[in-house]
Amino acid sequence: MNCRYKLLLLFLSLSKFTEAQYTFVQPDILPELNCHINVNALQEETYRNDIKRATFRFSSSAGQCTGTLINRNTGQNDLGQYFVTAWHCFRTGNSCGGNDINFNQELMTLTFNYQSPNQNNLVFAQNSSGNQYQIQRQVRLVDRIVCAYGDFALCEILGPPIPAHFNVYFAGWDPQGLGISSKVPFSGIHHPGGTIKKISGVSSFYGNVPPVVACQTVTTLIDFLFGWIWRRRWVTSVVCNFIQAPLTNKYQANFNYGKTERGSSGSGLFTGFMSNNQANRYMGTLSANFPFDHTCAFIDVGISHYGKFADNYKGQIIKNTLNPPNRFWIDQTGIPGRQINCQPQINLNAAESVNNIFNLFPANLYQQENLITLTSQTTTNTNGIIRVMPGANFTFQAGQSVNLNPGFEVQPGAVFNTSITPAPCFINNNAYRLSDSTAIKTSEYETPDITEILKNIPLPSYKKFDIQKAKQQINRPSLGNMKIFPNPTVNNISIEYRFDKTEEFTFIKIYDLTGREVYSKTVANTSVINEQISLSKLVPGLYHVSIRTKNKVISQKLIVAK
Repeated sequence: MNCRYKLLLLFLSLSKFTEAQYTFVQPDILPELNCHINVNALQEETYRNDIKRATFRFSSSAGQCTGTLINRNTGQNDLGQYFVTAWHCFRTGNSCGGNDINFNQELMTLTFNYQSPNQNNLVFAQNSSGNQYQIQRQVRLVDRIVCAYGDFALCEILGPPIPAHFNVYFAGWDPQGLGISSKVPFSGIHHPGGTIKKISGVSSFYGNVPPVVACQTVTTLIDFLFGWIWRRRWVTSVVCNFIQAPLTNKYQANFNYGKTERGSSGSGLFTGFMSNNQANRYMGTLSANFPFDHTCAFIDVGISHYGKFADNYKGQIIKNTLNPPNRFWIDQTGIPGRQINCQPQINLNAAESVNNIFNLFPANLYQQENLITLTSQTTTNTNGIIRVMPGANFTFQAGQSVNLNPGFEVQPGAVFNTSITPAPCFINNNAYRLSDSTAIKTSEYETPDITEILKNIPLPSYKKFDIQKAKQQINRPSLGNMKIFPNPTVNNISIEYRFDKTEEFTFIKIYDLTGREVYSKTVANTSVINEQISLSKLVPGLYHVSIRTKNKVISQKLIVAK
């Protein structure tokens, strides 16, 4: 159904929607400990609303873990679907032992938006196990850091994009070992025991042996010279990790509040509110706890170990995946998080869900804001059973068409709109679109290409010589001088002419002595004429070749001899 007719489906219930229309229940996956803090319980942590959407739960044959969707230094429509977690999440043992799962044969279940909307440890009944925001996908292992050198895995979700109405977020990251300050809050966001999303507060780290400064200084300089100036993608600073391992590849955190336990493995540790761009940067992945399972009795002494992303990032494959253009500035400061506000095309296909149904529930059942606008540059299509549920507020915006196929339904009490807007959004492959703005911001993250810099450096004239350019100059017609050769000719000629500016239209014509036109051609938007013309059908004689523009006519005699 085209959106022109779809407007007939737009309607509102006479009764105002409230959360009372949905029953809230305890999540299915238990137990969880009462010392865990709900991710939405603390008002001072509301600035973390974005990265709450970056955290998700996944399960495989090796068990349940937490992952974090992560940003890449690419254009908005080239983010990929990458996430970070702990390597031991894909083993039956720990990061140094056990059997690996078979990534090529296993489908993993990914669960997003599994959280309560407020401080209560409750979710709406239809999502008691998170199944309303679940998909099954194959996962590719991009790279891993294992055993004494870390417990880290960078993965890619394969297959169709994460459904647009899941409204996910891609966390930013910082590749540096941060100078930790006890005045700056840090937080871990996780699914302890596989249950709904929780938050842990950290204000101090300890047990982190300072890096070998000389090693880091020398290797950073080498990386700068080879990586930026000579455009090589080498990373030598990983050598320092071997010198320091296993003492410095982790943060040891004692939480101020909240705990982690099994199921939290692989969850992210994020920076606090330092500035708009530096807040919520991913800086480490949870790999182990001590005691092994925290309990509320250990609320003051439980320690969590986070593998440092600053060390893991130096792995060559990890570095190249997250920073494909190899920009030195990105390697020093990392990137902010962002969400995809603009997609080339949106296809809501219910067959991609675990239950073959996509229910578009009110977003405020798991987050603060309720209105979700899904914007496509071209088309938005629905396939299968897709229902806009009571209380939901969705807008489908597209540049060409919105096609609501059989199985699409707007239920009473829902607000649903479509909008066809030519060029509703802009996708840029070379810049970041910040999550809180539609503005493109590039200068903060990019450095000039070294080849462009070299072009602008003046060199002594005696060092410049290009043989091809020299040949062109020899044969090139001087400004305003028409060249016709050979002349006289038998069958073919070449015509060359150079203007002092680009002409919108240029007409090349040949006339015989009676004024009859025997050849004609039009050339658009050119400053140089370089034409090869066949004259095999012309009788011997004298002809005139004319080049005409809006403001001038140039003519020259031509002799055809057979």
